[in-house]
Amino acid sequence: MGAYTFTSTANLVGDVQGWLNNPASNFGWILMSESENSPTSIRRFASRDAVSGAPLLTINFTPVPEPGTWTVLAVGMLFIVWRLRRKAT
Repeated sequence: MGAYTFTSTANLVGDVQGWLNNPASNFGWILMSESENSPTSIRRFASRDAVSGAPLLTINFTPVPEPGTWTVLAVGMLFIVWRLRRKAT
């Protein structure tokens, strides 16, 4: 059995984020072929309880780096200078 890849969409991301936020709401998806009436359009998927071949969701993402200490200090200092100048006028 080969792998099936589905491209990401806003709805797919929303579903997965919802499952992360509230795991009890994860009832999965139903996958339907666009050509339900065509013969030999079958695709087979194992259930999560399968010994082998259970579905696997792989999420690829790029984490947003947190600002470094010096960046935070510099922004804080700029804010303080801005506030002091604003009060002086």
